[in-house]
Amino acid sequence: MHRPSPEEMPAWYHPYLSLVEEDLPPGALLAQRWQQNLPFWRDQGQPEQPYAAGKWNLLTLVQHIIDTERIFQCRALQVAREDGRPLPEYDHEAYARATEPVQTSYALLLEEWAAVRQAGVLLFHSFSESDLRHQGRLQKGPLTVRSMAYIMAGHARHHQQVVTRHMA
Repeated sequence: MHRPSPEEMPAWYHPYLSLVEEDLPPGALLAQRWQQNLPFWRDQGQPEQPYAAGKWNLLTLVQHIIDTERIFQCRALQVAREDGRPLPEYDHEAYARATEPVQTSYALLLEEWAAVRQAGVLLFHSFSESDLRHQGRLQKGPLTVRSMAYIMAGHARHHQQVVTRHMA
């Protein structure tokens, strides 16, 4: 069994886990989800415009997803290597404010995301079964290495669903 249990992460992340039905090794999950999600993100027009009133534009949203994946990859590496220190928190709103306006094209941003995701796929493929079960600690609770891949996959899916709801 590859799928993490809800006890392997703080409750804050449970909605992301619920968006992932697969029971795959984490690296395979991230690779499969990328292939499923990329066409949606490529097909979005006018990425400079907010997808809804008071919301981020797609440039900022995709940058947010990239930043989140990078942070979770660093956390996963820290826990897999048994660093033992508490995992760093991160304020996604502060990161988003610091990136606005995003200074790149949407196409380059998607390319960057592809590279970050591929790095994540390779990172999670490099972990042993034992590494994937290692547990780190956030202020809000425990976080296993394998749960981080599922959170990343669910997080991207969450934002895809939000954009779809607002664009419909």
